[in-house]
Amino acid sequence: MNNCSISNDAVKAIIWDYDGTMVNTKKKNFVVTQKIIRDFLKRELSEFWALQSYDNYLHAIEKIANWRDLYSNWFGLKMQEVDQIGKMWTQYQLEDDTPTLLYPGIEQVVNRLNNYPQGIVSQNSKINIIKQLQMDNLNRLFECIIGFEEVPIQQQKPAPDGLLCCINRLTDSQKGMVLFIGDHRTDIECANNANLHLIKNNVPIQVLSVLITFESNVNISDWNIKPNFVITKPPELLSKIEEIGI
Repeated sequence: MNNCSISNDAVKAIIWDYDGTMVNTKKKNFVVTQKIIRDFLKRELSEFWALQSYDNYLHAIEKIANWRDLYSNWFGLKMQEVDQIGKMWTQYQLEDDTPTLLYPGIEQVVNRLNNYPQGIVSQNSKINIIKQLQMDNLNRLFECIIGFEEVPIQQQKPAPDGLLCCINRLTDSQKGMVLFIGDHRTDIECANNANLHLIKNNVPIQVLSVLITFESNVNISDWNIKPNFVITKPPELLSKIEEIGI
């Protein structure tokens, strides 16, 4: 492909998940989760299998629908306690200095897609996301950022509320397609739920889900909802957009 920006009238907007899709935040989230659980429950981390090692944590987050499930299913917290922890998350994230880096290729692809309205829908804090984007000089490319603060706790992914809000802001409900790129089955389910809502309300927008794996051996055979596209690295997204235009 050439170096010029690409554009396709069929695609109205590009929306990204953040954690695990654009930025490798897994190590930082692991450290922050350890600190929160230790401070909130006043218990030893060794009591929780998912926090005994980074590998255990990665296994745990692969099995959850969203961050609330992590705290309720793996740490045994009640929903009221999970709500309290949600309010602590931004402060702990900002105070932690564990480095987070863009995945290779993200910066180049986001810049190549600058002809499209771009947004982010995440269960991370909007403040944290903006801070990272400013550090990488990418904040100018995103017209809409939906963090967990803007979505009621019970309506976060895989519920479509945050994604629908971002779609509305970026497209003004114009007919066309929106790509939603994520790394987790929750993102794919969120895209599907958004489509169901849009169809029910006669909004002429179709959401196409793109799973980015960064690996070639990810098994999605047991997923109830499959992504429209699977890519292993960010530049492959450009080819998928060209395919849609054929």
